[in-house]
Amino acid sequence: MTRIVPAGRYAASRLRTPSEVAALPARHGLTDGGICDFKPHRVRGLIAGVRARRAGRVTDDVLEAMVRFALAPGSKPLVTYLGHARKGRL
Repeated sequence: MTRIVPAGRYAASRLRTPSEVAALPARHGLTDGGICDFKPHRVRGLIAGVRARRAGRVTDDVLEAMVRFALAPGSKPLVTYLGHARKGRL
C-alpha cells in the first residue's frame, strides 16, 4: 500500500506475531527479555519519509534518519516491534 520498500523485499510468510517472537527464545535455550514497540519519533517524519521514498527522492539509507524510529517500552506493539533474549538467566 505505501510502496516505500522495493516489491518482494518482505514476504508475509516471514512475519511473526509478538506471541510467536516471545516463544522463540526458550526453544533455543535463551531467556526471553521481552518485546518492545518500535515506532517513529514523529508521525510527520514518517509521512515525509514515505512521500520522499515513494517519489524516489531518498533511498532506504536516508529514510532511516528522516523517520528516526525509537523504542517505546511499555507500549503495546501494534505494527513494528523488537524482541530480545539473553543466553542464560536475566
